[in-house]
Amino acid sequence: MEISESEVKEYFEDYARKLKILNPAAKVPKLKTVQKQIKAILVEEKLISRLEKDSSVEVKESRFREQYGDDNIDIVIE
Repeated sequence: MEISESEVKEYFEDYARKLKILNPAAKVPKLKTVQKQIKAILVEEKLISRLEKDSSVEVKESRFREQYGDDNIDIVIE
């Protein structure tokens, strides 16, 4: 699945903006630091969307977490 650089940049800018709203003192990582993680997130979102569309199903994140757990790993690992 292809993810464009503009998609990654848009996601990062939105993430950085929200982070600063939630915590103005928060340190925003450099795009290069989180680029691979953002691509993985976007691929997962696209795959889920495609599965929902192609299979006429809705993926419920809460049910997924109940079955497979939620490790709550932050997007930024320094």
